[in-house]
Amino acid sequence: MRVRATVYPLARDSVDEFVGLLEAEQRRLPVVLLTPFANGEPGDLDARALADHLAGLAIVTEADTPETTRALSERLGRLGCFDGGVRVYWPGFRRRDDLRRHPLMLSSRISILGREHAERTLERLIFSVAAFRFTPDAGIGAIIAKSQAVARAERAQEAVGHGDVGWEEYALEMSEKLDAAVVDLETLKAENENLRANQNVLFAFSEQVESADGEDAPTERQPTSVSEAVGFAIDDCPRLFFLDNSRSSAEASPFKRPGEVYEVLSIMNKVADVWARNQGGGDLRQMLIEAGLGKRVSNFISQTSKGKWGEQYTFTYENERHLFEWHVTLGAGSADTCASIHFLPDQVRGKLVIGHVGRHLTNTRS
Repeated sequence: MRVRATVYPLARDSVDEFVGLLEAEQRRLPVVLLTPFANGEPGDLDARALADHLAGLAIVTEADTPETTRALSERLGRLGCFDGGVRVYWPGFRRRDDLRRHPLMLSSRISILGREHAERTLERLIFSVAAFRFTPDAGIGAIIAKSQAVARAERAQEAVGHGDVGWEEYALEMSEKLDAAVVDLETLKAENENLRANQNVLFAFSEQVESADGEDAPTERQPTSVSEAVGFAIDDCPRLFFLDNSRSSAEASPFKRPGEVYEVLSIMNKVADVWARNQGGGDLRQMLIEAGLGKRVSNFISQTSKGKWGEQYTFTYENERHLFEWHVTLGAGSADTCASIHFLPDQVRGKLVIGHVGRHLTNTRS
């Protein structure tokens, strides 16, 4: 019979109880918390499917309203979870824990990965730990076994000395208990092997899906110049709008890693698609960071750069002059090892307008 787990609802009036569960020393299973978006709509992941796949391996909980997630964040601080995000709380949770100890998947990351990929990522995380849950430590097991043997011998001598029970009767009782212990041990071994098998099946299935996805994917782009990278992006990235200046700056760029330029533009396109579907809502910079651009992305330039070299950062879009402060920096040093992409978010059209791709524009460090 296939075991199905339950999705445990988290309501505002049960937040204290939930925090108690997280901090309970006897808790042995991770807790997976799914949250709704700030507008009240449910998150992108399927809580029931996760609970089914993680049956016996994790406790899947789903917050009912944004108010509940706010109440939880008031209790847990930065270790809370909200706005469509998902967090895994490992056993041994403490509110002073490092943020990285209890992994958080933001809604922007889920949107970029897609529901199925995000769910597989969470399942892999849980399975990778659960697969070793029943693996005994050989050294500790030997110590325990020796201690138990000594205790049995002492109890046997005591029983015989007091004449409370016949030796044969006591030996029979001990034999039955040992037989039961052997059965328990074999059961644990079987459970351990089953978990490992489940993990292998899950990983194999994921690899098959990813392989199948790859068969339908377009051939990987391998631009030989920044200009060619921009040309590929113009064809492949509908959420990016390239100004004429972006093409001319790309043609003049000696940057030696054009593949990286195309990769960054592709990431920007994926994020822009999510951002557009959210009607320009959400923290665009955080979404770009989470998508893999990290500290390379910034949404401002210094006041000195604006004052001295502002014209370099200003481009014409929709018949108006705009300062393109948003940028992604690639590499460092000279023009052949450092480049920048300057862009302007257009919430109305749901696009990122690319004004410059190429040499790093003048600033206080160049």
